[in-house]
Amino acid sequence: MNYESETVNCPIRVDLVGVQLVYNATSGYNEPFEVNRTTWSTFNVTLADGRNWTRPYTFQINYTGLWKVRLLLFKDGDFSSAYRELHLYVRVT
Repeated sequence: MNYESETVNCPIRVDLVGVQLVYNATSGYNEPFEVNRTTWSTFNVTLADGRNWTRPYTFQINYTGLWKVRLLLFKDGDFSSAYRELHLYVRVT
């Protein structure tokens, strides 16, 4: 939902990230460690104030292992850091 009180243009980038679980002795838990990253796609969304947007996104991972699919939303042309991020872990066997 756009709460910016104006129309905004938001670039979105979708990345596929290869992940390995590494044991952290301090925390006592396995933690994800990024081993590689590929940008799958980028697109722009223009959204009027008070509006929301949905779009199906189909993907296929052809390699076994643990993967993180990252959807990054950027704002105001600032690509140095994502404004919002959604990620999904996928294990391919």
